[in-house]
This record gives sequence, structure tokens and C-alpha cells, in this order.
Amino acid sequence: VVEPEYDGIYYINDSIFLFNRDGVCGVARISGEVVSTFNKVVSATSWPLLVQVGNGLVFVNPDGKRFSQESYDEARGFSEGLAAVCKQGLWGYIDREGKLVIPCQFKKAGSFSDGYAVVDKSGTGLPSDYGYIDKTGKFILTAKDIKKVLKIKTKKFNISPFIKGQAVVVAEENLQREYFLINKEIKVLNRNLNGAPNYLGQGVWGIPNSNNGLYSVDSWRLMDS
Repeated sequence: VVEPEYDGIYYINDSIFLFNRDGVCGVARISGEVVSTFNKVVSATSWPLLVQVGNGLVFVNPDGKRFSQESYDEARGFSEGLAAVCKQGLWGYIDREGKLVIPCQFKKAGSFSDGYAVVDKSGTGLPSDYGYIDKTGKFILTAKDIKKVLKIKTKKFNISPFIKGQAVVVAEENLQREYFLINKEIKVLNRNLNGAPNYLGQGVWGIPNSNNGLYSVDSWRLMDS
């Protein structure tokens, strides 16, 4: 039903598909009619699809048409109904109707996971500006809160998105790293981790074994939730 004339195709439904041909990406009908074209697909994890048109990023619906006339400097795919977008160096969030529901105010912003997103308002990692926001844009947990509860004094500090109610906190001092697995109440579930936990799914975390900071990629421990 589709002639073999494309460099690559990706099934959407029985009516349309994504294609790549001669360096051009786009959406076409099964009949071969091209609905729209763009430079490249940036994120195909969910719809609307994030694509590059010219020097900007836009979102398109499954029919290939832009769901909003807005163009962004940077953006992330939709997650939990919201997408992080960046204009003039500041990040905010839009909903599936293209409405800016959280104003562009963050220097860094991640996708939503478990109802929270990791953001950095100043971009410098200041404990009061770095942490988790909810879908109203309100800070729920800041790095300052987490450091206080965990009694961490190091300045180099990193937090991961929540997955199934759990997140990884990394504190580094003099090239020595300490890993914590916490829940949303900042209760420490495990602090005796000698490697960075990686969520594998089904409530299972994988932890690479390490020896003096050198990780073995073929030697792992498994930890339940």
C-alpha cells in the first residue's frame, strides 16, 4: 500500500505515517499525499510531536498540522499532559492546547514525572531555586529542604526526577559521591549505595558495582522498591 521510495517510515495509523526521504521528514497519507514537511523529528515519544521547522521547534498533531502557531527555541516532548518549552533563555510549560500554563521563568526545566518536574530558576543550582515543582509551577520540594533533612553540607548536589514515588539524590565532595534513594516525604529509603541507581521498571532498580569509584558495566546489583 506504500511504495518503497522512502529512506524510513514510522507507522502512526492506517491513514498516515511519518517519513524520511532525501533528507526531508514529514507526514504523508497512505495515498502518498504529503500533509506536511519539516527538518527533523526532535521527540517522537508522544503526541503532539515535537519537530524542527527552520530554526524553531513546533508541535504537530497526528494529522501533521501544527497545533499552535508558537515556535520555540528549545522544547521537550509532552509528559503527563505538559511540555517544557523555552523562549529567550527561559523555560515554562504548555498544555496540549498550546496554552502556556506555567510562565517561562526557569533557566533549566525537565519533563514532568510522578506529578513533579525538576527545575532550576536561577540556573546556578542555588538550594532555594533548585528543586521540584508541581503542575501549578509551585515549588513543592527545594534542594534546601532536601539538604536539611539529609544533613548534606556539600555544595555539589543533584536530584533526579521522581519515578514511582522515588528519586535519587547525589551529593559530591572532593570527587567522592554519596547516593540516596528518597520518597516524596524526603524519607531516606536507602543511603548505602556505592553506585548511581538506574530504574529498570517493575519496581526494580539496577545499581552498578564500583571499586574506588570505577564502575563495572557488567556487574550489577538489583534493588526492589
